[in-house]
Amino acid sequence: MKVLVVDDVGLIRHRICRTLSELGIDAVSARSGTEALAAIRADHSIDTVVTDLMMPGMSGIELFRTSQLIERCDDQGTVPPPGFVLLTAIRPSEGGWANADLKTATEIGFAAILHKPILKSELEQALNSLQQKRASERSGKSDHFASLLLRIEQAGNEIRASGNPQWIEQLGKLLQTQLAASATLAGATTA
Repeated sequence: MKVLVVDDVGLIRHRICRTLSELGIDAVSARSGTEALAAIRADHSIDTVVTDLMMPGMSGIELFRTSQLIERCDDQGTVPPPGFVLLTAIRPSEGGWANADLKTATEIGFAAILHKPILKSELEQALNSLQQKRASERSGKSDHFASLLLRIEQAGNEIRASGNPQWIEQLGKLLQTQLAASATLAGATTA
């Protein structure tokens, strides 16, 4: 996996690249949407972009939309557009989205929205989920389970952002119950 980190703040770029390196992930960086587009065009091994939402000149959403239009090819054929993870200091409000951009990001295809300051575990989880989803798409399978896990992860991120730890515990208990029921059902159908 090769990740492009895009943020107009050098300290944030450096910190995220260092975190990715600690996770064993190859990382490059860009300080603007324009630099990021040039990197995506030039380096077809970039398969994931971690971008800030609000940057001078081009927002993370504009970067996402423009990158989807870039034709990328290598010796094996067409290279799909990179997957995207959004970074933001904006938090969803209790009654819905605090910012229409966050809702738009979810609707247009960002794999995850991470709220600053970024925790290493959250970044790792978002990238792993994105890679699982992309692997499933590449294999041509409609992996319902991977899709379900992604939706659960997104719900967990929203709950975490709400600041209500009891909701996280309730979600965890519900998931354990559902996974146990699924395992029991799977065992019954193979027996």
